[in-house]
Amino acid sequence: MFRRSAIVLTPLLLAALPWAAPAAELADAPCYECHDELQEEFSKGSPHSPVEEGDCEACHEDHGDAETLMLSDKVPTLCFGCHDEFAKAQVHDPVGEGDCLGCHDPHHSTRSALLRDAVPALCYECHDDYSQGVSVHEPVGEGSCTECHDPHQSEHEGLLTGRYERKLRVTFSADAYELCLECHDLEAFNDPVTENATAFRFGARNLHYVHLIDETDDKGYGIKKRRKPRISCSGCHLPHTSDQAKLIRPERDRGQVTVFTISYRQTADGGGCVVGCHKPLQYVRDAATGRDKPAHLSAPKQSKGPEL
Repeated sequence: MFRRSAIVLTPLLLAALPWAAPAAELADAPCYECHDELQEEFSKGSPHSPVEEGDCEACHEDHGDAETLMLSDKVPTLCFGCHDEFAKAQVHDPVGEGDCLGCHDPHHSTRSALLRDAVPALCYECHDDYSQGVSVHEPVGEGSCTECHDPHQSEHEGLLTGRYERKLRVTFSADAYELCLECHDLEAFNDPVTENATAFRFGARNLHYVHLIDETDDKGYGIKKRRKPRISCSGCHLPHTSDQAKLIRPERDRGQVTVFTISYRQTADGGGCVVGCHKPLQYVRDAATGRDKPAHLSAPKQSKGPEL
C-alpha cells in the first residue's frame, strides 16, 4: 500500500502554494527619502529581515559604485554574513556558483523564502519539466519538488533528502530506500505473501518481493541467472515520469550501454512485461485464479513484445 507522510509546511514547501501575503510594515530608513517608491514596493509580500528593519546598510554602503549596487561585499559572501554556508557533499549548482539571487529576491517576495517564483515553475527554469507522461510520480504531479530534493545541499546524490540506491543491483533494506519508505510501506516489498500490501502480485505472491529479495533458485520463473544482490527499485522504475504505466522505465542503461529494455502493459487485474532479464510474463491479482499458481505458468500469449 501507499501512504503519504504528514507534510511539514516549511517555508520552502509553502513556496509551492499560491500565497497572498499582507502588506508588511517596514521600519523607516534614510534611503527612503530618495527611494520612496522602493518602500512601497518592498512592503508587498514578505520582506527580507534587513529590509523589514530598515537596515539597508546591512547589505549596502552609503556611497559607492552604482554598477555593484553599492553592496558592502560580493554575493554570496555577503549572504553568508547572516546565513549558514552550505558544505555538504552535494550542493545545488546555483549554490556552488554563489548565485543566491538566481532563486531568491534580496529584498522582498510574494512567495515564502523570498523565492522569485513558485515551485515548481522556478525549478523548471533550469530543469526539465517532468509533469507530463503516461505515469507521473505523485510528488512531481503536485509540484512538490522539495518533498524529495533539498534545494541547497545534501549528502545524497541528486540532492535527495534521504538515501535512495540508484545502482542496478542492491541488497534490499529499509536503509537503502530510506527516502521511498517515507511514503511507501515496507510491507509492499518485504512480505513474500500478501493480498493487500501491493498491487504487484500474482494472487497472493508478492512480486516486489520476488524481484527485490527472494533468493530461491526458481529457474521455471524464467530468470536466466539469479544473482546476489537482487534487482533494485531503479532497475525497473523511473523516479519522475514515464511513457509507460507504473513509472516503468523503457530501458535500463549502464553508462552508454543499454543493459535491457522493458515493455510493460497494464491490465484491469494486473499486467505483464516483455523484458531482457526474463521471459515474457504476466500477473493477475484475482486470488481465485492466481493465489496458488506460480507466476511463471501464466506467460503472455505473444512471444514478442512491441517495438521499443
